[in-house]
Amino acid sequence: SEEDAYDDAEMTEDRFAQNVETGRQSAKRSSRESLKKLQAQEEQDPQFVEFLRQFGQHLKDAFGGWSVFVLTADMALPGQLRIKESKRTPLFNGPLECRLFKFEMHQKRDS
Repeated sequence: SEEDAYDDAEMTEDRFAQNVETGRQSAKRSSRESLKKLQAQEEQDPQFVEFLRQFGQHLKDAFGGWSVFVLTADMALPGQLRIKESKRTPLFNGPLECRLFKFEMHQKRDS
C-alpha cells in the first residue's frame, strides 16, 4: 500500500542519515589513525614513502589540467603524495573502508 511505501522510504532515509553520520565519525577517527600510520610507515619503509612522493611529483609535472582519481584504503595517501585532495568520497570495498580521492592537477604556469 501507499502507507507501507512511505514507511519504507522513511526507514531508508533514516538508515542513510545514520550511515552518513557514521561515515563522518569514522573519517575523523581515521584521519588521526592515518597520521600515526604515516609516521610509522616512514620509519619502517622509507623507500615506499619516497616512491609515493615521487609519484605525486610525477602527477603534478605530467598531468597538469587533469583530474586524477585514486581509490585506496590508505587514508593518509594525499599527505604521502603531497597533493591536497579536492574531494574525498567514503566507500566500502566489501568490509574494507576506502576513500575515493579526487585530485585536481593544476597547470604549471609558463615563466
